[in-house]
Amino acid sequence: MFDKGVAVLALLLAPLLIFWQEDKVAFWGNCFSVLLGRKHWVGYALPDERVGDLPRLKPGVLSPATGTSVTDPETLHQVNFLYAREYRVGEDWAIFLRAS
Repeated sequence: MFDKGVAVLALLLAPLLIFWQEDKVAFWGNCFSVLLGRKHWVGYALPDERVGDLPRLKPGVLSPATGTSVTDPETLHQVNFLYAREYRVGEDWAIFLRAS
């Protein structure tokens, strides 16, 4: 529900939101990819060689590491692990808003 709801909301508000987007084509593409079920708004931070050990998710537009300077593979995996273990829709909202 979160993914589809935010995608519809983003498309409805696109005439206003598009001005704040650096890559306008990617904005449209991401909205439609999420709406069509090809992607989630929030997925795992990559590259994480051990992401296969976590519950399977579609690729994400954003990740729990979005807006941070985390690049260390072990730390990225820990971020992904905590995201999967402690999943809440509110966290997806926080990640989405932080990236906006």
